Amino acid sequence: LIGDEVRLQALQNIKDHLLHGGKLVFDTFVGHPAYSPLTPAGECTIGQRQYRRYVGSRIVSEEVKEVVIVFEIYEPGKPIDRIEERGLVGLVNREQVLRLLTRTGYTVVNEYGDFDSCPYKDGDELLVIEALKE
Repeated sequence: LIGDEVRLQALQNIKDHLLHGGKLVFDTFVGHPAYSPLTPAGECTIGQRQYRRYVGSRIVSEEVKEVVIVFEIYEPGKPIDRIEERGLVGLVNREQVLRLLTRTGYTVVNEYGDFDSCPYKDGDELLVIEALKE
């Protein structure tokens, strides 16, 4: 299982590769519902193709969650591709993420609750962070 020391090492490694003023943008699951069915999590259209993303999850243990991410590609009215990813992730909370970023010298400049840039609010399952290397 990935603990805080591994997370700190990863954040420091990323920081070492960023230029001064560079930004780190990432998302993490911070809500811990026992089960979250596969639900829409964004879509966009490029040319004739529509790209859709779905996310679902379930708790495996007190420290681990299984996440399912599905990407679908459509051309006018018909599916042409589907990719499904499953993975185990360590559970974290917002305060823990912010503390780890501060310890590695990042400045958080934005926090969102989704990929549509809606501000993060307590209870959101997703936390999207924009942090600056100073």
